[in-house]
Amino acid sequence: MKDIIKILMVFCCTIFTMSPAHAQDDLPSVFDPDNPEDQRLYNQYIDNMIRDLYVYLTEMTKLNGNSHYDRVRAKNNALKLFVNNGNEVHLSTRLTRSALVYTTSKRRKESRPSAVKDYFDTQIYLREHTYTNGIIIEIIGDIAISKIEKVGKGEYRCTATYMQGYRGWKKDKTRKYDDKTVKSIEVWIRPNDPVNKVKLFDIIAKETYPYDTE
Repeated sequence: MKDIIKILMVFCCTIFTMSPAHAQDDLPSVFDPDNPEDQRLYNQYIDNMIRDLYVYLTEMTKLNGNSHYDRVRAKNNALKLFVNNGNEVHLSTRLTRSALVYTTSKRRKESRPSAVKDYFDTQIYLREHTYTNGIIIEIIGDIAISKIEKVGKGEYRCTATYMQGYRGWKKDKTRKYDDKTVKSIEVWIRPNDPVNKVKLFDIIAKETYPYDTE
């Protein structure tokens, strides 16, 4: 009986860890840019959504308790937060691409893009082959969300900006890489879409600092 209870507890914890707890049905289907309450509801949803992304990144990179299968499952859940699940979309008649993640480092200041799927695969690879004593990717402080602006019929955009902390430990536990980067995420909003009201798109790396810099 105790074993059954333990299994059920693990199963329930997995569900709550791996599934976003925020329903898009709670958002207004008609967005009024002059209504502060509409802005507040969407801002709160976007804030929660970005924090969900970092829960999944934690599942992809944490030290103990996750198999490779668990990490891939977390990646797939994270991709659901992005436009077209991280697959390619038509941005214009001549441009088709998926969401991009731009990265920098303390050693490399220029920002380099990769498809969001490739970025997640890179983090899983680094955790399993380079930073074998774990990676911590976290949001430091608050998330600032810009005013939601209309860009077309039923289409809105805003940008969320925050500080990301990144730390990775190698096998001997004393060697590590760490930095802090100002990140911004483009957010696509379609209030009248019952399935894809809010989705993430490009993640831009702006400025990178040593982790211990205030």
